[in-house]
Formats: sequence, structure tokens, C-alpha cells
Amino acid sequence: LFDGQGAEVWCTPVTMASPALATGGGRAVAYDVGGTALYVLDQTGLLLELTAHEEEPYISATLNQSGVLAVTAQKRGYKGSIKVYDQALEPDPAFEFQSSQRFVLDGYVRGDRLAAVTLGQENGVFISSVGFYDLSKNAKEPEASYSISGGLVAAVGEAEGRIATVSDTVLTFAGTDGEISASYPYQGAYLREYDLGGSGFTALLLNRYRSGSVGRLVTVDKNGEELGSLDIREEVLNISASGRYLAVLYADHLSVYNQDLQAYATLQGTGDARDVLMRSDGSVLLLSGGSASLFLP
Repeated sequence: LFDGQGAEVWCTPVTMASPALATGGGRAVAYDVGGTALYVLDQTGLLLELTAHEEEPYISATLNQSGVLAVTAQKRGYKGSIKVYDQALEPDPAFEFQSSQRFVLDGYVRGDRLAAVTLGQENGVFISSVGFYDLSKNAKEPEASYSISGGLVAAVGEAEGRIATVSDTVLTFAGTDGEISASYPYQGAYLREYDLGGSGFTALLLNRYRSGSVGRLVTVDKNGEELGSLDIREEVLNISASGRYLAVLYADHLSVYNQDLQAYATLQGTGDARDVLMRSDGSVLLLSGGSASLFLP
């Protein structure tokens, strides 16, 4: 963990085959996908450390805007589980959802509802479902739900007070009452990158073909309407959204756009940077294998 001046605040040695990071509510969760290690941090250092049983490895973890943690993992005797840790981050979860019928993919907490993403099959077609569980009632059955036919959900989050799910075929917005309010289908394009971190928009990079670099970068509002669209004909290494901005790291330069995909700033010669982190103030962190540098437009 580093502060804003690059000074180390906290560190610990870890062994992770597939490390992942998620942020929310001024906190960060670092975990090993398919592994047993999980750490929650804030700007002061470590808040919570969890270790899973080897037979119940972690699948995903999310933090909402209040810092409430949802941890999805395999579960012996079930097809997966989601444990919810409230703002106090006590070692024992405040709520646990267990599924015996459908595979559990992800979870996200909005208000007093857990949005649990599961995967099943009907008539030979994969169907992702989002079920809403009342945490205040320790509910075992969903009070509402909606389905995404033919799509595998890659991420779930929050967008302007609605639950947003990114699948490989469609971006969907819904309320905790299970009513789908808007959607943005990809019309046969292939999802390559996405980011739910923008304020008032979701960013999608859609390829025309399964491989290659010919495609479209789009930003979509909560009503499923395009805010901006940009044809892409060069390699994109990574995208990152935060606040009103979207950073796109190309093979040899960095471009920062607003939510309408109008160019805001450009940096040529990004060296060996392979990842990018947009910040809400308009600055960008460029990440390489051994260092990070800050770009101030």
C-alpha cells in the first residue's frame, strides 16, 4: 500500500497465482482468484485478512460505495456461496448466501440487498440470473430477480443507483426490485474490455472480430444510450474509468477522454507501461512490471 506521494504505508509477502484488486468506499480488496488469500485495506493499512479452505477457494470480491464487502467462493456441498462483511469488517460474515442449484459467479451489495449472480442452463442455453436477497431479514430466498439469456456475466456493480451487469453479449441496468430499466446489446460485436468506474457512464471496448484490434470504444449511460463512440484500429492494452474521465492505453501512447469520448489529454511514448489507472481528478497512473508513474495532464 502506497500513499499519494509514493511512500510505502503497508506491505506483506504473498503467494498469488492470479492476483486481483477491487476498490470501493475508500477501501481496496486484494485476493487470489482460485486461491485462498484475501486482504482488505484502507489508507491506513490492513483492515481484514481472510484465508479460505483449499477446497473453497475465492472466485471474486467486490466493495460497494460504502465499503461493504461481498466475497464469492466455492463451497463444499454447494455450487458456490457469497459472504457479506458489513462496514465494521468483522471476521465473521454478517450474511451468507449458498446455492445448491446454480453456479455462483459474483455478488454485490446495494443498500440492504445482496445482488447474487448465478449461472444455469435452460433448453441448452446458458442463462445468467441476478437474485436480490434482503440482508436485514437474513433472507434465504430472493425477493426479486432478473435473467440475462445467452450471456455470461463478467462483472456486477452499481451505476447511478442501479445494478449494472456486464455480460459477453449485453450491458444491463436494473433496480433491486428485479425490473430491468435499460440495456445495451453489443449487436454481434465481441466484448474485449469494460469498466464500471465512470461517474454517469460505463465504458466498453467492442471488437468487430474475435481477435485483432478493429472495433469500437463506447460510453453508455444508465438509460442504455450511447454518450460517445470512437472507432478503434490500433492495439489497446487497457482502459480505466474514474469520475468524468476514461483513460485508454494504446501500444505507444495514452489518451484521456471525457464521457463523450472527446479527447482531453494525450501522452506520447508510454514506454513499457502495460496497465493504466484513471483517477477521478484527471490524473493517470501508468503501470509497468517494475514501477508506476503519474501523468498529470
